[in-house]
Amino acid sequence: MNFANDFEKNEYIGRESLKDLISLFPEKFKNIEMKYTDQNCVYDAFYFDYDENYSIKKRTFVEIKCRDQVYPDYILETKKYNSIKRIAEKELYLKPDEYRIIYINFTPKGSYFWNISDMSKQKKEQGHYNRATSSSRTDKVDKTVYSMDPEKGKFINYIYNKEMILRRTLNNRIVEEVKKQKGFILPF
Repeated sequence: MNFANDFEKNEYIGRESLKDLISLFPEKFKNIEMKYTDQNCVYDAFYFDYDENYSIKKRTFVEIKCRDQVYPDYILETKKYNSIKRIAEKELYLKPDEYRIIYINFTPKGSYFWNISDMSKQKKEQGHYNRATSSSRTDKVDKTVYSMDPEKGKFINYIYNKEMILRRTLNNRIVEEVKKQKGFILPF
């Protein structure tokens, strides 16, 4: 599988991890039909809650991060949060009660979910962080972030496995290519 860069690869792994999580824990995701965005979108996925007349009650925007390490807390850039809110309120004209924002961190310890729809009471911190972790861990810039306490999130005992995700994707592509070959019949 070829990716243009590590950012694209990490975005793909995050989306595939969410798909795996949903398939492994369907009871936690009842009536959710997750839709995934492309890698250039501000958020990674979304879904709708419907009322009894199948009208949309609430829209949910999902932001995903895959972490290679366990940290005492995780961060969310205020810039990312503000961008999702801007799309919801300024571009889609949604009122705060018409949408929610979910932040997911896949970690080597498990998966954490936070409802970050209203961060007005959450303390902001200024710090020196990676400009873009996927391209460099040494190129630092000043950023404003929210500190996300794992104890305040919802925990699901799912540990993502990027090697397995990439291997499965490659295997699926190979099988599809073989199926396309004229006259070749697979034994499965």
